[in-house]
Amino acid sequence: MHLALLLSLGAAAVANAAISRNILYFDQWHTTELPPKSLTGAVTHVMMSFANSSLFAAQPAGKYKPFQSLEQVRQLFDHELNVCLSIGGWGDNSGFDEGVKTSSSRERFAKNIASTVDRLGFDCILTGNILVEMVMTYDLMNRRDHHTTHHVSIEGAASAIKKYISLGFPASKLVVGIPFYAKWFTTKNGYTCNQPIGCPTELLEDDDDGSDTGKSGFMTFEAANFAERPAKLTTTPDNTCGAGTSFKCAEGSCCGGSGWCGSTPEHCGTGCHFAYGKCDGIDISSSFHQALKNGYTDEEKGAQWYWDAKTRIFWSWETPELIQKRFRF
Repeated sequence: MHLALLLSLGAAAVANAAISRNILYFDQWHTTELPPKSLTGAVTHVMMSFANSSLFAAQPAGKYKPFQSLEQVRQLFDHELNVCLSIGGWGDNSGFDEGVKTSSSRERFAKNIASTVDRLGFDCILTGNILVEMVMTYDLMNRRDHHTTHHVSIEGAASAIKKYISLGFPASKLVVGIPFYAKWFTTKNGYTCNQPIGCPTELLEDDDDGSDTGKSGFMTFEAANFAERPAKLTTTPDNTCGAGTSFKCAEGSCCGGSGWCGSTPEHCGTGCHFAYGKCDGIDISSSFHQALKNGYTDEEKGAQWYWDAKTRIFWSWETPELIQKRFRF
């Protein structure tokens, strides 16, 4: 569980609430480099992520097995807290689509989830719970946009929260999301992007089928993305590669941004790990570190940004200082 990455996927805190809730996601891909307990004392909820939604729409239901026991998760903290089940995530919609079709399918879906919660001993399913509403105050720019803007900003977060409150939602039940990752987008050739708002981008999503064109993405603030490459790399035994490992790909193979070797355009294009194999695209890691070093603060919007003129990559992220300002806003 890397705290920064977990927070990047939707961690949050309720500001000015009678009961403060600090929620983080814990997934099976990030179970090393755990934060010390001295940093996690304020955490109130851990979301075990993510159970496949289709398991609960099936009849009979599929059997969900957590990547760690709930007892092991609780032992990562030195205080009592709620361990909750998180379903879906990262585009997993099929189970929800099937589960909501009819009254009987909705009843089956709910019963299957309740049975899983009881069987494994989860404390809750926080998403959709009437006690709180987790507001996604980030990803305000995505690959369906055609001009640059901040993917996260104080102004954008405030606008979302004010909208909920104006509709009658109690402020004490709103949970504000914090993204601990930067997003990048490729801008069009021939433009100089001296301002963060309004610079034209390349086509980021295919107009016909909605697929990713590979011209946008993200970089997390987990330790692996800041570690120097090991002095000695060995050829991967299991096809894994890249930051956080000591494995490189075989000759002629590319280490894709997802940390797997391959030879497809997705592996070899933008986001490919240059130090761990063959690459044809832009060195996103180098651009990322250049952005962090030379980034600008948009004081009016409350956001951090950078445009890499060499690669035409626009970066958007949030700094610790801006996060603090957001909760004082």
